[in-house]
Amino acid sequence: CNAEYALNSDGKTCSIIDQCATNNNGCAHACSSPAGACSCNSGYLLGSDGKSCDDINECDTNNGGCDANASCQNTAGGFTCSCNSGFAGDGNSCTDIDECSDGTDNCHANASCQKPSVALPAHATQDMQGTAYLARTSTNVPMVPTAVTPTLRV
Repeated sequence: CNAEYALNSDGKTCSIIDQCATNNNGCAHACSSPAGACSCNSGYLLGSDGKSCDDINECDTNNGGCDANASCQNTAGGFTCSCNSGFAGDGNSCTDIDECSDGTDNCHANASCQKPSVALPAHATQDMQGTAYLARTSTNVPMVPTAVTPTLRV
């Protein structure tokens, strides 16, 4: 018999050897019979050795297609999208949460809640007059005032 063929038990005919029949031909994911070509599941690329499969980091391209207000988390063979803090949705579509309307604003009892016209950094705090600060000391004395004067607390 020619290479890649084996003699059948009748001693007269030959059959192609199924390369995938033994140890999946060393393929990490899938083996195509009978030639033994390796391929990978969705979310993976065939490695340079022609047998291993390397995870594709979908988050490296366009945030994985997640919403602009979401983060992308790479997983084995895929990825997930999650809305950022202050936004709600499935990660593919995120909408701003109106903390004033839903009562989660944590405004002081003597303050009214209004959505700011300019987004504040996540680490910003505000005093009772609505002036934004980047940080406060342990004695709650304002440090490093910003140029943003939001209307969150008036």
